[in-house]
Amino acid sequence: MPTLNDLDLKLQTLEAELLKETPKVVKLYAADYLAVAINQIQKEGIKGEKYSTTPFYAGKSIYNNKSGFSPRGKAFEGQKKKEQKKRDDGTDRKTMYLPGGYEELRQLNGLQTAFVDLTFSGRMFQNLGVVKEAIEGGKFLAFIGASNQEEKDKLSGHAANYKSLLRLNPDLLGPLQEDYVKRFSQIIKKIINA
Repeated sequence: MPTLNDLDLKLQTLEAELLKETPKVVKLYAADYLAVAINQIQKEGIKGEKYSTTPFYAGKSIYNNKSGFSPRGKAFEGQKKKEQKKRDDGTDRKTMYLPGGYEELRQLNGLQTAFVDLTFSGRMFQNLGVVKEAIEGGKFLAFIGASNQEEKDKLSGHAANYKSLLRLNPDLLGPLQEDYVKRFSQIIKKIINA
């Protein structure tokens, strides 16, 4: 029959194992959460959001599809292509006026516009991952972020515009959490049943 000393030893072993394994599990959970969140955004978009139709000028560098770029100003209607490419002072235009805003830019680049999926080049999502791990107040934390400054700036801007940027739908969150509860249960059972 197990003694109190046996139980104390098992609890100490369990504590040590949890301290060793929890950071790994938390990091895996954060990475899986991020993958599910990105998939949700790209398949369903950000709920209730539409791409802007506010007119603006775009330079050639913003085009994935360079052949979609045609320098022109606001008053291009009725002008010949050659006239559209010149400013009033005769110099070449470097931008293209898009009366349909960012939505039109996406269309010219062959991208969907039915919902906001935050995917233009794909670089922002490719550069997201777990960037930091910490223990604060007995809690194990994993921080999701971008690996370079350009993508950090994009992520920061999107987070300011879309408050629920990486928030999962409850139907996706539940199964993900259950999987990680099972992982902890396995660690506990392994020690208790040893």
